[in-house]
Amino acid sequence: MNKNSDILERITFFPKINLQIKLLAFVLLLSFSQVNANNNNSSEKITTLLELNDVISKKEIVQKQVTGVVTDKAGLPLPNVNVIEKGTNNGTITDFDGNYTIEVSDDNAVLQFTYLGYKEMEVSVNGQTVINISLEEGNEALNEVVITAFGFEKKTKSVGYSITQLKGEELNRVKTGNPLQALRGKVAGVNISNGATGIKGSARVVIRGNSSFNGANQPLYIIDGISLQNQQLGSAGEWGGVDNGDGLSAINPDDIKSISVLKGGAAAALYGSRASNGVIIIKTKDGKGGQKGLGVEVTNQTVFTSINDLFDPQTTYGNGVNGGLPTNPMDTFNSWGPRMDGSSRATYDGTNQPYEYAGNNLDKFYSTSVNTTNSVAVTSNTDKGSTRFSASHTQGADVVATSKLKRVSFALNTSQKLSDKLTFNASVKFTDTDEKASPVVATAPMSPNGTIRYFAPNIDVNDFKGEYGNGTSDGINEQSVSSNFYNTNPWFALENNITSAKKQRLLAAINARYDVSKSLYVRGQAGFDKATNHFNNQTINGAPLFQPGVAYNPAGQLFQQTQTINQYDADVFIGTDNLNITKDIALNGFIGAGTFSFNNEDVGVFGNGVVIPELYTVLNTQSQTGLYGYGAKKTNSVYGSAEFSFFDKIYLTTSLRNDWFSTLSAEGKTTPNDDLYGSASLSVILSDLVALPKVVSFAKLRGGYSQVAGGANQPYGLSLTYGLVGNHLGNPLGSISGGTIPNSFITPFEKNEIEFGFDVRLFDNRLSVDFAYYSNQTLRDIVNASASNASGFNSTTINLGEITNKGVELLLNWKAIDKNDLGLDVTLNYANNQSEVVTTDESNGILAAGVGALFQSNIGHMPGEPFGVIYGSSYVRDEQGQIIHDVVNGIPLPRKEAVNKVLGLGVAPTQIGLGTNLRYKDFTFNLFLEGKFGGSIVSNTNQSMKQYGLHRATVPAGGRESGFIPDGVLADGSPITQSLTDGDIHRYWTDNQKYAVGEENVYKNDFIRISQLSLGYKIPENVLNNIFIESANISLVGNNLGFLLNNVPNHDPEAYYNTRNGQGVEAISMPIGESFGFSVNLKF
Repeated sequence: MNKNSDILERITFFPKINLQIKLLAFVLLLSFSQVNANNNNSSEKITTLLELNDVISKKEIVQKQVTGVVTDKAGLPLPNVNVIEKGTNNGTITDFDGNYTIEVSDDNAVLQFTYLGYKEMEVSVNGQTVINISLEEGNEALNEVVITAFGFEKKTKSVGYSITQLKGEELNRVKTGNPLQALRGKVAGVNISNGATGIKGSARVVIRGNSSFNGANQPLYIIDGISLQNQQLGSAGEWGGVDNGDGLSAINPDDIKSISVLKGGAAAALYGSRASNGVIIIKTKDGKGGQKGLGVEVTNQTVFTSINDLFDPQTTYGNGVNGGLPTNPMDTFNSWGPRMDGSSRATYDGTNQPYEYAGNNLDKFYSTSVNTTNSVAVTSNTDKGSTRFSASHTQGADVVATSKLKRVSFALNTSQKLSDKLTFNASVKFTDTDEKASPVVATAPMSPNGTIRYFAPNIDVNDFKGEYGNGTSDGINEQSVSSNFYNTNPWFALENNITSAKKQRLLAAINARYDVSKSLYVRGQAGFDKATNHFNNQTINGAPLFQPGVAYNPAGQLFQQTQTINQYDADVFIGTDNLNITKDIALNGFIGAGTFSFNNEDVGVFGNGVVIPELYTVLNTQSQTGLYGYGAKKTNSVYGSAEFSFFDKIYLTTSLRNDWFSTLSAEGKTTPNDDLYGSASLSVILSDLVALPKVVSFAKLRGGYSQVAGGANQPYGLSLTYGLVGNHLGNPLGSISGGTIPNSFITPFEKNEIEFGFDVRLFDNRLSVDFAYYSNQTLRDIVNASASNASGFNSTTINLGEITNKGVELLLNWKAIDKNDLGLDVTLNYANNQSEVVTTDESNGILAAGVGALFQSNIGHMPGEPFGVIYGSSYVRDEQGQIIHDVVNGIPLPRKEAVNKVLGLGVAPTQIGLGTNLRYKDFTFNLFLEGKFGGSIVSNTNQSMKQYGLHRATVPAGGRESGFIPDGVLADGSPITQSLTDGDIHRYWTDNQKYAVGEENVYKNDFIRISQLSLGYKIPENVLNNIFIESANISLVGNNLGFLLNNVPNHDPEAYYNTRNGQGVEAISMPIGESFGFSVNLKF
């Protein structure tokens, strides 16, 4: 007896199970048996499978045809209603006009009609051939559908884990440069922050806390079933840099149909290690559900962005030192001079000018930008399928006027029913982006954002435009603004920024499904994401280039780089939908196999010293150095999932997955390069099982457990890698690349999570409450450990890291008013995450994650503390908490200690979101507030303002002339009685670098932000009846409109200079602007 016959014999042992279930069992056993087997007999087994299906098909009873129309209570047809013969997998859906046709087994069959937002209805055939029905609006919670792993749609009531889905209309009320910005504060447990790097910058998304020391901690992004690489294309480091955005910034917001956020491990486990930080699924529009035939939609949004009014320096005292006039004419920063009185004083350029407030330099330097997005989409919708083509053009600028963005994108989606058994979906997206003059942040040379904040109040920035109007003294070389050439003339940095980037992106995905029988299907999907980026004169080795002519390095530097990134996905599934095992037990399940591969290549040339002025090519430099990098990695997987429905009231979902990692594979390696992990979740519809008070419309309890594993992030980490470093006498020189010792014993890390929650709908679904508690733990995280100096390396990698996260999430939705002409919806979400670093490295020391050399404080991970704490120097205090002062040269100066002390949390543990949607006739008003609490920020801006005497903290209540008594005690414990005035105040802040003490410049950054606002009007249909416009909407929109609460002076409380793991540092960042504008949407 061959192997297939043996399998069939085992199946036939269960006589009470119908033949379709036996067929599924056969497929499952056959598939799993082939995971590690040869494929020599694959064709024979496929033939056997088809023969078995043919036998089953011949045993099916001759069926009877029933037709009809499904409408709502108003008589309007309902498309896409599910029509199923009860107790079977036989079903269909209604077309655009509500028509359906179905063949049933006999006259006694019962038809079930289900549709989102309507009550389920059952009708007995009783020999009828035409059955027309009218559905009533019903319990939304019973019929809501969400998109889950691999694009499978599931009813919300069956989901045993936390998932949030937002529609594109909600996200696009106020468009932003990066689609993720529209999610800010709207999903409990999802912490989103944007670097203060302008409209081209990237976004950081963390779901349920950071869980890795070396990983990016960003979720997996899926678009139309295929993973999207969201690699950050450059960022600022300790010595500055440029943020070139991320992968998601290439997605046109107008193309988004919905975004689903899979937060828990049970929700994301099927995606494997890449989903250890959650999953964000983006589904783009494909024309389904639109008007039948041909349709056209045109959208425009134009917004005007200007800087906010948070910058608030002292404007009483001018430039000078120790209470007197400056001793150096070029000392334009120190504001420790006398009170400004309008008298004529000698200035930096040798002329006399009034010694008075020159006005707000930020208002003079930054401009109001205009950003416009135009989109057009053409859709075709028929009974057999739909197609949508869209084109979009975005053009804009930052408040730094020369920083420009132009983006053109095209998208084509089609969904077709090729036959009764075969459906096909495909999508192609192409984006071309042109960026110019991206501003440098986090360092002063070449940055327009640092110097402009530090001029003394009597210094006018316009005086430094120079004769040529571009901040130069001769048209090429920088005109100095101070005696410290480290501080670049802001006009030079603005007008002579020669950086540019050209980026092309192509994404393609196909998905096909073939229904082998009524209970068995085969499905496959594949796709790729290809990006090509050309960068000119931006950063080199994490630091900004010096443009030719800058005073810090007049010879200048040039750099040209081409980067290609390729990512591929392919998956195949065999599964079943709604397979009835018994009358009360049903199964949805599948098994699958997939592969993921990624490679990137960087080719660049660095040139030092420009020879011919204004000829900006690397060939025009005194010396050149070539740079090259390449990396590739791959993951192969097998997986499966089974969802059991008991009485349509209890749902148990399980999954298993095994991943094999190329990054953990090496010749001769004895430790595993793979891991097997799984998940289980349970959903119990409590309102269907027990009698609850009438106010309860729906109640569900849920819970789940999951485990995922992952490999090292970087390829080739198990072996030594080599690179070219130059040449000697014309011969190339090579060396070992990197400073990390390979460790061939590295194994996958592990992340475990449990989750419990409930979903309750009250008062006829007018109030909904969704609550979740979770606890996750990362074990054996792959971290860098220090190595002996004698080894010639800096570190090695080991499996030692451990992090825990615990938290709660709450989502409230309240339909306060729900009438024909008036409606009011209120949404509130709350989340709190408590993380703890359990183990870091072999010495359990601090793992640095931020910058420290410039600030006497840093961001890092300390055992026993939350992830990403701010630590650094602090004041020495007595038992009562008062600062101890030492008398130095007659001045009491605060004592400080350099011991690393925790000063705050770089990531806020608590966040809230509050949204209102008011509807009155054809008007809508939307307001959204976002808040974060419990975090802190290290402020370089406030540090420098204190150093230069610009900060209001350096001016006592009665003025510097009146003096002030420092708050604290002397070394002997006695109170300070000495009053400091003028020059003594200057010395108090600078002699012992009080301005630079870490504690001094860490601020609690609790805030409540007016995040978004829109006021819309829908032109009535009777006005449009006689013209070719089907619908028209116009809106006034606003974004980031101010604060109801803000504890950080002089800049935005989230003005982070990058979006990596070291959150919590502000360093010479761009102002985060506030935007107003309008939006127009027309459908034809």
